[in-house]
Amino acid sequence: MRGHKKYKSSNNPGLRLRINDRIKAGKVRLIGLDGEQIGIVATSIALAQAKEHGLDLIEIAPGAKPPVCKIADFGKMRYEHSKKQKQQLKKKSQSIVKMVKMSPVIGGNDLLRKIVDAQKFLDKGYKVTILVEMRGRQNKHPDLAFRLAETVKEKLDADVFERIVKQGNRVSMAASQSSKFEKKADREAKEREDREKEVKPDSEATPSG
Repeated sequence: MRGHKKYKSSNNPGLRLRINDRIKAGKVRLIGLDGEQIGIVATSIALAQAKEHGLDLIEIAPGAKPPVCKIADFGKMRYEHSKKQKQQLKKKSQSIVKMVKMSPVIGGNDLLRKIVDAQKFLDKGYKVTILVEMRGRQNKHPDLAFRLAETVKEKLDADVFERIVKQGNRVSMAASQSSKFEKKADREAKEREDREKEVKPDSEATPSG
């Protein structure tokens, strides 16, 4: 049987919850481990039940009379909430297309900077369009623009590349990360959190109320 954990309040307002000994009310309306409605009980009894399962008592509706609390793993709840937020942010990011423009005669250092910029956008979950713009006599040599787009493609770390196409005086190519990449990132984040728990099993932090 382990003691109750204490956490700092999350930076996300949705997770500024009182847990365990931070709950001030004398009685609470308790929701059990499996979501069952247990009813109104003394907070001390609710804490004891949570401790018996090695879990936390979490105040999820402090404005109710009495406050509503549930028995759950607060660390897991925090992780799931963070994961959901990241997924929402990725969906929002994927609806935004970042444009990286360049000339077919771009210099080596400038090209490197453009590639770095494009990779940063990809790593943040944005879809990126590489746009090679031809001017004047450059339009007579579209092969240079195609070759440049291929060079950028080889340098970028992305999961999905669309076909390089020419429209007017522009040669373009779109790149993005797939859902498989997102799942891998989420899995790696979870593995990192699990490793941290193993290293510091007894670490405690004090939340703000």
